[in-house]
Amino acid sequence: MTKLDGSIRFGNHEVAKQEFLALSEFVGQLSKEEREALTRDFPAWSNERRSQLKLRWQALDEHHGSWEKWRSLLTQHIKSGAPSREVLLAGARDLVYMSSPGVHRHALWCFCCSHTSVDNERFTVEIENLLGEDVDRSQVEQMWLDVQRAPCITSEQQVLLVRILRVHC
Repeated sequence: MTKLDGSIRFGNHEVAKQEFLALSEFVGQLSKEEREALTRDFPAWSNERRSQLKLRWQALDEHHGSWEKWRSLLTQHIKSGAPSREVLLAGARDLVYMSSPGVHRHALWCFCCSHTSVDNERFTVEIENLLGEDVDRSQVEQMWLDVQRAPCITSEQQVLLVRILRVHC
């Protein structure tokens, strides 16, 4: 899972695909009891973290590490609702760590600001995850204060903006 996580983080689709297939094959051969034992024995890879990894893999498998492909997926999402908003968000979050959106910056910001629902529980979890990373806590808190001043954005958008600021600051 660590190799898959790393290859997703660096946008290496081919390596991530190989790691995902190998991991899927390995887990597919395990009995239910063995899978449960793995969950207990590796608390660092909680169900939530494994779900996030799978979502990030789905996003990379869709956009292949390219802003241009991400933009075409966004157009497809607007027309048909697929891929899911979560896949697009995961893809955008990983892509901003790899490269600047360049000419797709406007589409990215419009997409990030278009969501209107507020999920405070998810927001709290995201911020705690953000603060749990190896970062200067005071710097993240200052970014958070700056983002809170932005009018008319949801908690999900605030988290995404803090993550983007961390990449570029």
